[in-house]
Amino acid sequence: MAARGGLPNGAEDPTSVAHTQSVALFQLRESFGVLDRGKPLSLSQRAASLGPLTVIDLGFGVDARARCVRQREYYQINVPATGQMDVMHQGSRIAFVPGRAHVCLPEVEFVVPRCTAGLRLLAVRIDRDAVEDALSEAIGRQVATQVAFEPMIVTTKGAARTWMQLLSVLARDVFRPDTAVTQPLVAAPFVEGVIQAFLLATDHPHRPMLSSQARFVAPQAIRPAVDIIETEPHLPHSVASLARRCGISSRALQQGFARHLGMSPMSYLRQVRLHRAHQDLLTADPSVETVASVAKRWGYTNPGRFAAAHAARYGETPAVTIRRSERAIPNRRPRLFPRTAG
Repeated sequence: MAARGGLPNGAEDPTSVAHTQSVALFQLRESFGVLDRGKPLSLSQRAASLGPLTVIDLGFGVDARARCVRQREYYQINVPATGQMDVMHQGSRIAFVPGRAHVCLPEVEFVVPRCTAGLRLLAVRIDRDAVEDALSEAIGRQVATQVAFEPMIVTTKGAARTWMQLLSVLARDVFRPDTAVTQPLVAAPFVEGVIQAFLLATDHPHRPMLSSQARFVAPQAIRPAVDIIETEPHLPHSVASLARRCGISSRALQQGFARHLGMSPMSYLRQVRLHRAHQDLLTADPSVETVASVAKRWGYTNPGRFAAAHAARYGETPAVTIRRSERAIPNRRPRLFPRTAG
């Protein structure tokens, strides 16, 4: 069972574990340190992996800060057991305490202005492909963009409470080689259950499709429109043109998107375009391309609106993204698991 909606009871105290490889675990390139420079870093941690899951058990002895701007190949869920972790989200500072878990997206800057001394934290990383493949299978179509999970999970009620019970087993057994959870026969279905429960525990645009009522009526009518948007995001689509190509009314198309995706067809198109533009910025050669040329390619005629939308989604302006693109940084190490633009 979970303790106050936070780290599960029965998880061993990590304070005796040496804090080696802390930077490697966090992959915090720009900054990781203490708020009071007069105090030494005091951090205890241990990590274990189970297929696409990685569990990091952390304890902070001093007030600390962290910042990571690079993209990650995983979704990370931070579950406090004691203390407080403050996270910046779209310009606002959100406090995460026991009973609240934080969801960090792969393509969003991760800024923690303060972790309080005494913070005990379980960080669960789930490989991005595993999350998006599980969601694609659940909704019956391919998810081609980052899943826009809300940053906070209230872990004390509903499906999130059930998910926490699975985490309690994971946190207790993943560090012990002699438990059933770490054996292949049990590990695969258990990991699958943890990922599927996570999809039900969080709020995201695809969430309505995971309910039994929504799954009973498959969204056959809007699938052609989704496929058109995903394969032709550069074209000047409208609700009327999409509806004609799908053989349904504009009203039915809008209602289908609202029910199954939680947004309008045009909002979905803007999300896909923004994602493709972001990917182009990350791979652009700044000596050849500009922010304006990338924006125009994906239908953004107003540079100011593009910059605002990009900053709200990815936590930085397009100019910053293109300056740290793969071609702008000499000798940059290649990504281990490159992702296609689609």
